[in-house]
Amino acid sequence: MKHCSALWLAAGLCAAPAFGQSSVVIYGTVDAGVQVVDDIGGRSRWSLGSGAMQPERFGLRGVEDMGNGLKADFRLETGILTKSGQQVVAERLFNREASLGLNGGFGSFRMGRMPDLMYEFIPKYLSPPALTAIVAKHPGNWDNYASQYQFGNSVMYTTPDFGGFKAAAQYGFGEVPGDSRRNRNLSVGATYTAGPWRTALVASEHRNRPVDIAGRMGVTQAFGVTLTPGVAVSTDSVRNVAIGTSWRGTSTIVGVAYSRTRMSALGGDATQHNVDIGGGWTYAPSQTVQATFTHSRFEGARWNQLKLVGIYGFSKRTSAYLLGQYQRAAGDAKFAAMQDIGVASGRSQTMLTAGIIHSF
Repeated sequence: MKHCSALWLAAGLCAAPAFGQSSVVIYGTVDAGVQVVDDIGGRSRWSLGSGAMQPERFGLRGVEDMGNGLKADFRLETGILTKSGQQVVAERLFNREASLGLNGGFGSFRMGRMPDLMYEFIPKYLSPPALTAIVAKHPGNWDNYASQYQFGNSVMYTTPDFGGFKAAAQYGFGEVPGDSRRNRNLSVGATYTAGPWRTALVASEHRNRPVDIAGRMGVTQAFGVTLTPGVAVSTDSVRNVAIGTSWRGTSTIVGVAYSRTRMSALGGDATQHNVDIGGGWTYAPSQTVQATFTHSRFEGARWNQLKLVGIYGFSKRTSAYLLGQYQRAAGDAKFAAMQDIGVASGRSQTMLTAGIIHSF
């Protein structure tokens, strides 16, 4: 992270307040690499991949110390694609987060557009900063581990730390006149830290969230109807629960996590279960290996996935990596379908990425 430069000051993006001690920092992650996938719709693909290890992002974060333990802060963060120079969501300048908060002895209170606690308390909390060590992206990303569904129009309260225990509650207003439930989002969670152990429990509900099950998972039967790829279904609700724990030693981290998603739409229901077992080992000052096994089940469809990563650290901020991922479909699943990759023409899919990741 770097302090705001004179250029930003001149542009008016970093305004110095008249009172209090304040600071603004620029931060982000850039992750790009050469990627090959053996089967996307029956054909192989070579490409320049973005965000294979961590989501690419660019953000501004500011804090003002107002005294007596009270601080105000803001966060403005957008997803980016190094491969094209574009934003992940073109119509949103700050799609990942745009929030304002107050922090003190009472805890913290935030307002704005923020990530779901499913992301904050499971992949981000259990294995920082290497988000891939414990969990992987699941087919469809309905549990939102990949943080692709943020809560807009939301408020969140987080308690102070009580002996390692912390809880949070998040509410996203639907803002539909006469119907307070429509488009509403809810999320509650708790974390507990005790020495090397971290444990988290989260529950969330997304109302009227669109889901393209056929397009993202290759599953064409759900809710008692036939689904069409590329045509999203507006759900009545998407309810998630997740629990996970991790242990971090001097050079190792291991953990396990479970998530369940229950979707209601078109008068029917569909449920997905995901189990992740993973870990990492830093066997030399600059060399780390990670492995994650994931089992996913959506009704009668099943997927088993193995991810292996080798990392060489040039510095604390810059690393080179080699990532390999293999997925095998079984049961009623006719196609492998890696998240953010695409649906294969058969039951297996392999992806390799050689890249560089830099954080600032």
